[in-house]
This record gives sequence, structure tokens and C-alpha cells, in this order.
Amino acid sequence: MKSLVLSVAVLAILATPAVSYAGVPPEPAVDQSAFLQSSDPQLAANKRLVYNAIRVLMIGGHVERVGEFMAPDYIQHNPGIATGRDSFVAFMKSLHPTPSAIPDKITWPIVTMVAERDLVTVAMIHEVPDARDPTHKVKTTWFDMYRVQNGRIVEHWDEATGEAAAPPKQ
Repeated sequence: MKSLVLSVAVLAILATPAVSYAGVPPEPAVDQSAFLQSSDPQLAANKRLVYNAIRVLMIGGHVERVGEFMAPDYIQHNPGIATGRDSFVAFMKSLHPTPSAIPDKITWPIVTMVAERDLVTVAMIHEVPDARDPTHKVKTTWFDMYRVQNGRIVEHWDEATGEAAAPPKQ
């Protein structure tokens, strides 16, 4: 009887598929210009606004141009950054004390950009410590969502939890 129980247990283990925690890592899009296309001119304009805000403000650090992209009453939902356009400027200055050249395209690894109504969502590749082995990093997808009103970004959400997350590595 012990032999039968042992055989059944071994067969059950062998028949159980191995659990794999390694998903397929996200890949950046090849053609960023495709993000900016839309049959709706307002959605195309909203996507271009967010795209250019990322290039100019977040990558280039040219916060002196913030008024071109963000409303004065900008609302920030990242718990590590105070709300308001001035707080955004201060945070960006801490990351970019000296502005750099503005790239022609976003240098972050972007997966996609989607717009609907007054919202634009950007999905980017983000490397984080592996929860099972913090000495290794895994690639995952980070989402930022922006609300656009009257040609300016008025609100931002992301998945940060408690402290401001650094932008993706370029």
C-alpha cells in the first residue's frame, strides 16, 4: 500500500506543471511616431502634448517651459511628490539640476501610448528588484496617465507607492 501511495504522489508531482514566475519581459516600440497618430484630431493633440512634455520637461529638464505643457493648478497623485505645478518643477530640478539637450524622440523605453476622452496613458518599461531575489532586476511595465484640459496637462496618476519613483533609465 505504501508503494501505491508513493507512486500516486510521484505521478501527481510529475503531472503538475511547473510554476514559472518569469513572464515575457515587455519590449519597447520601434516606431514612436505611430503613437501620435489618431483619426480624432483632439486625441492626436493630447498625445503630442504629453509626448512633448516628457521630452522637454522630464528628459531634457527644461522646466522653464512648464507653462507650455502644464496648467497652473496641476494635480499630482504620486504620493512621493507634492501636488501643484511648482512642486513638479522642484522635483524635476532635483533630478535635472542642469537641463540637457531635448531629444527628437523619447529616450525612455516606451511600450505604447493610448488616448481616450481627455486621458493619455503611457506604458514604459521599468526595471525593479525581483521580489524573489532582490539582487536581480526584472523588467515590468510602468503606467503614467495624464488628464488634458484646454491644451495643458491638468492631472497625473502613476503606480508609485510612498516615495517618488525615478523615471525609467534612458
